Amino acid sequence: MYKLSIKNEVNNREYGSTWESLTEKNEYLDKQIAKQSWGKNERKINEDEISEELRSRIISTEVIEATEDQPEQIIHLVKADYVITEEDLSLDKEFRNKQKIEARKKEYRSIEEVIHIILDNGIMSEEFQALQDERNAIKAKYPKE
Repeated sequence: MYKLSIKNEVNNREYGSTWESLTEKNEYLDKQIAKQSWGKNERKINEDEISEELRSRIISTEVIEATEDQPEQIIHLVKADYVITEEDLSLDKEFRNKQKIEARKKEYRSIEEVIHIILDNGIMSEEFQALQDERNAIKAKYPKE
C-alpha cells in the first residue's frame, strides 16, 4: 500500500490519498499532474515574465546567447507549486501489524459465538479450550512482528 501526501507551497493546501498498488498510485499521480490539480507544474519562464514571488522558486537559469535574429534570452526553471511525498506503507512495521490484526479479526468467531460458548459451557470446558486453540492457530497464521 502506498501513501501520497501533497502540499501546495503557494497556498498551503494539503492533499493525501492511499493506494493499494504502485500502478494505481502512478496512474493517479500522472493524471493529477497533467490536470495541474495541486497547482502549476515545474516550468520555464522568460526573465521578462517572471514575478517577484516566482523569483524565490527558481531552480536554475539558462542564458541563450543572442543571434542575428533574436536578442539574448534568460530563461528560469521554476519549481512546481507543490511537493509530493510518497511512502510505501508495506515498509512500516506498525502498518503491517495492523493489517495482520485485521486479517485475524476476519477469521475469529463473532463475539456472540464466544459469549455463548462461555455461558453454555464455562471457561473450563473442552469447547472453550477448542475456541482458545482456534484463536491461537489464527494468531500463529498472522504473527505480529
